[in-house]
Amino acid sequence: HLFIAIKPNIFVGNYNKRIKENIIRIKKLPKIKGTKEILYPGQNKFNRYKKNYNKEIKIPKNIKKEIDFLKFKL
Repeated sequence: HLFIAIKPNIFVGNYNKRIKENIIRIKKLPKIKGTKEILYPGQNKFNRYKKNYNKEIKIPKNIKKEIDFLKFKL
């Protein structure tokens, strides 16, 4: 394996600003029929996370017990 970490600001000035500008530009593009919004990678998952964050999710006792067991095993 080879892992390389590159600081994007070396090649492109103000990387985060350019990414935000590109997202805005892409979201303004014409959409295909039946599409409400153009999503960037990870946006759908983040939207679900925000929506579900404060919901109380009920886990059956037997599954909770198995999860707790696994937490202590690892």
